[in-house]
Amino acid sequence: MMKGLVCVVLAVAGSAQGPPAFEVASVRPTAKDSGPWRVTERIDADGINFANEILRLTILRAYGLKPYQLTGPEWIGGERFSIVAKAGHAAPESEMLAMLRTLLEDRFKLGFHRESKEMPVYALVVGRGGPKLAEAKDEGAVGAEAGDGDELVFSRTSMDLLANMLGQSLDRPVIDETGLKGSYNFKLSWWAERRRKGQAGAAADSSAPSIFTELPARVGLRLEPRRAPVEMFVIDRVVRPSEN
Repeated sequence: MMKGLVCVVLAVAGSAQGPPAFEVASVRPTAKDSGPWRVTERIDADGINFANEILRLTILRAYGLKPYQLTGPEWIGGERFSIVAKAGHAAPESEMLAMLRTLLEDRFKLGFHRESKEMPVYALVVGRGGPKLAEAKDEGAVGAEAGDGDELVFSRTSMDLLANMLGQSLDRPVIDETGLKGSYNFKLSWWAERRRKGQAGAAADSSAPSIFTELPARVGLRLEPRRAPVEMFVIDRVVRPSEN
């Protein structure tokens, strides 16, 4: 049974008396034995609906963080909450996220500091022969999806987004140092290597493409090992919201 419904009325967004805040919001913990869950992360013109989402992911979205930047207690990576909130008026996404930050700091008592930490990274750079990319001229969805065979098809993808995606599958952060500011359509096949390795009872396929060979061959980019300062978001305090 779901329990722990938390409702709170907050100050009107954009008030001069304080930071932007939702007009009304509910925060509800997801029962641990109620899965499987339908996870939603939606920002509308007048509010948000984050349903059954791990708190860690909500914090990442609210503060615009990459996964490797956030350090905090283990429970934020396992416990799920539903946050439904209305602003009372239409507002851009940036303002909605500011309101979400206010909610996290008020309801979860989130306290944090930022610090710089030098760590191993990969720099995504242009290869010696130059980029092999054609800038996307069409409009539509942004991101990557499975294509024919072993290919992953990237649509209208910026280099910063590509670096973020690569960083999720490699052993260290990836920083965009290409200097390329456009959005591009292209294809890569390295994902097949990870998929084959993840198949139960299947040995790794040594012939599967590696991202370190795919990037230069297909798009004229490469990954360069470096050490660099990375801004970290360190949680000093966070609590489960109390029942009202």
